Amino acid sequence: MKIKLLFSVLLLVLYLPLLAQPHALVGTWIKGNPQRGIKETKIISPTQVGCMGMDTKRDTMIYTGFGTS
Repeated sequence: MKIKLLFSVLLLVLYLPLLAQPHALVGTWIKGNPQRGIKETKIISPTQVGCMGMDTKRDTMIYTGFGTS
């Protein structure tokens, strides 16, 4: 019984990476608006997403948001 359970868990662990789909949208983007003095940065990885906005005139952060995808 323990052998079957161990084999099943091992098979599941080895099979899970095959189910993961590759992400076509991965990278870092920086978008600026000089008239308003705003710079936005977006970061997307296979497991995490994040964005932040900065006021370049006052050199302060406006917003941030990070999480899992």
